[in-house]
Amino acid sequence: MEPQLIDYYNEMPSGINVIDKMNEELAALQKKYDYLEKKINKFKCPIIIVNTKEEYKKHNNIISNDFKERIKKHLYDKETGLFATIREEGCHYFPESLYEDFIDGWLVNHYEDKITCKEKIIDELDNITNNKNKEWCRLRINIAFEACLKNKPALQYIPIDENLIIDDLIDRIYNTDENLPELYYDICDDFVEIDYCGTLCVLVCFKCKNCGKLDWGNEDLLCDKCK
Repeated sequence: MEPQLIDYYNEMPSGINVIDKMNEELAALQKKYDYLEKKINKFKCPIIIVNTKEEYKKHNNIISNDFKERIKKHLYDKETGLFATIREEGCHYFPESLYEDFIDGWLVNHYEDKITCKEKIIDELDNITNNKNKEWCRLRINIAFEACLKNKPALQYIPIDENLIIDDLIDRIYNTDENLPELYYDICDDFVEIDYCGTLCVLVCFKCKNCGKLDWGNEDLLCDKCK
């Protein structure tokens, strides 16, 4: 940048002010970018790419079976499970206030020294996806809890089938019957290279050993076309 006539009268060249202004604008843009990236990140599915049949079977078994057992363990926990507070109060009903509190995360405040089953399940999902994106795990579990529990009417004075509700919640976590909001996994589909159907099975992926396309659902490690 060539010196300007006004620079003769200033202590600092005018070009310095221009650079400072550009740096400020760049910092503002970076801040906006980081904000948007954080918003988008929760929709980026933390897929696990395997290279062998053995790896595929191992990880698929962890997600399909081991994780499901861990979910049940946390939901049925006598201290922090889904119905823990209700049991402590000596009844088997689902009070409306607790129902709303759980969805909004208030149960954490109810048990200041304990972690809720929902948080434990989020941690489990984060662990089995190699801690790649906890925000996605959190959103996934939160949506499943909301989709399951918000559809239940106020049951404060109505006997409930705890097993039925827990089974329904697990189905929604896995999205077995595609019962999560369609908009949710449509958005997730925009941020992943595979055909995203919304089930947890898509977490275990492979590159087709024939054409190299990223795919899932075939322990022979072949995409649908090559299969």
